[in-house]
Amino acid sequence: MEDKSYSKEKLKVAFLSFQKDAERVPPIGLVYLATYLKEKKGIKNVKIIDKNFDDIEKELANFSPDLVCMTSMTVHFMDVVKFAEEYKKKSTTPIIIGGVHISTLPISFKPCFDIGVIGEGEETLSELIDIYIKNGKFDYKNLKKVEGLVFLHEDEIIINKKRQDLELDTLPIPDFDLVNKEYFSKQEIPGPNLLVRRAFILTSRSCPYKCKFCSTSHFWGKVRFHSPEYTAKLIKHNMDKYNVTYIKILDDLFTVSLERLTSIKKELEKLGVLDKIEGMEYQPRANLINNDLCKVMQE
Repeated sequence: MEDKSYSKEKLKVAFLSFQKDAERVPPIGLVYLATYLKEKKGIKNVKIIDKNFDDIEKELANFSPDLVCMTSMTVHFMDVVKFAEEYKKKSTTPIIIGGVHISTLPISFKPCFDIGVIGEGEETLSELIDIYIKNGKFDYKNLKKVEGLVFLHEDEIIINKKRQDLELDTLPIPDFDLVNKEYFSKQEIPGPNLLVRRAFILTSRSCPYKCKFCSTSHFWGKVRFHSPEYTAKLIKHNMDKYNVTYIKILDDLFTVSLERLTSIKKELEKLGVLDKIEGMEYQPRANLINNDLCKVMQE
């Protein structure tokens, strides 16, 4: 790989999402990563290219990034591999793969990728950016020091030590200006028969349950929560900025704690937004349902 020099002001980082579903949900993991690079690292030239709305090849060629970051669940992994293999035929731009599949099964790492990020990516990607700006390339000497990586060295798959988990309230508010504005167009919500704009919110990472069919706890590690204050601020920010009235919580288990749910409700009341919410959607768990929880959920 040719050595180059980069700066925070000039470095261009593309984030690619290959997930395309009937219910369009923004690639929130990529939004968090791109926001983190902008707000914490000063990398302003970040772009999310999203298969829900974009021609990935065309947008990638137009942007001409210095680094390409991809994410993939298992269902899309071979599509991502094929795309990376074709891209490598015409570009020396490093490709970083992250997401649930490579984190859960790092031994499936392929030569079409330069690096894989295992688990939570904000700090790992930040360290990789620092290395790339300083050296203009990635090499074994530097990569072996970075926690939370998988990569190839002399045809051997190297899996580094797991990285410690972040304190979630240290994360910046995710910047949804980075995704297509159509995500915030009015949508019909079946059941309550609402036509509303939705916010997409994560208030925690991981799940206290470790179901064998689910990769969540393996991917995220121990369960962590945003504080009720941060959560309410996050919801208000989305309501104010994107004129949303319906809150779609993407947590694996939002109703794990009656005390926390009650505190979030009180914080939303303090901010004067609870009565402006037309509906909330989130996942409970059957064994946790009781009258007290249902009362707070209704409120």
